[in-house]
Amino acid sequence: MIDILGKFLEFDLSWDLIELMRKQYYSIPNHVTFRILFKRYVSAHLVKEAISTCDRMEEFNFKDELSFSIFFDALSEYKYVIEAEEMCLGKNSNREVGFYLDTKIYNMILRGWFKMWWWSKCREFWEEMDRRGVHKDLHSYSICMAMQCKSGKPWKAVKLYKEMKKKGIELDVVVYNTVVHAMGRSEGIDFSIRLYREMMELGCVPNVVTYNAIIKLLCENGRVREAYKVLDQMCV
Repeated sequence: MIDILGKFLEFDLSWDLIELMRKQYYSIPNHVTFRILFKRYVSAHLVKEAISTCDRMEEFNFKDELSFSIFFDALSEYKYVIEAEEMCLGKNSNREVGFYLDTKIYNMILRGWFKMWWWSKCREFWEEMDRRGVHKDLHSYSICMAMQCKSGKPWKAVKLYKEMKKKGIELDVVVYNTVVHAMGRSEGIDFSIRLYREMMELGCVPNVVTYNAIIKLLCENGRVREAYKVLDQMCV
């Protein structure tokens, strides 16, 4: 109901309903309630109202990491990344949120810049994470590698892949797919095939995206017969 009311910008009625829920023990507002409310406020470009709602979370005993994670996710999803970064990196950031901002929230902002195709801000934020000592996980690297490929710098994605391997970060199929493409562009198709074999040896099962990337690279290099062989492997 709150989702429907928010969709039609009936936010006063949404709050009336939340207050009603608050009084009934079997329908107390929870994080899902506020996830919907944040999403509807931000999608309607009512960012100040979303921030005000975030400030009110304490009234419902929800001023915690999960609440702020939901809030930052809504801001980044709808490309209000400047506001999200200000809350994250601003002078009073830690005081405003009241706790340490973890990797998950930084990743949301990084993903927000990526979704806006604002490559310079992606790189700046990536470096800021280093300066602040933020632990970079698999998802952090996945976003940054995709950004390097999209911005026409596949060799930098390969460099990040090598950095991950040194750190002992276990790669998933999404990261491997990005590197297969990047390596094919920067170092040649043979290196991509080696990477594909590495995936198989490590038990990371290739998906359609993996095969499509390899087939496309082979065709572009005039190795059509090999491309057909890879296609046959997909059908097995």
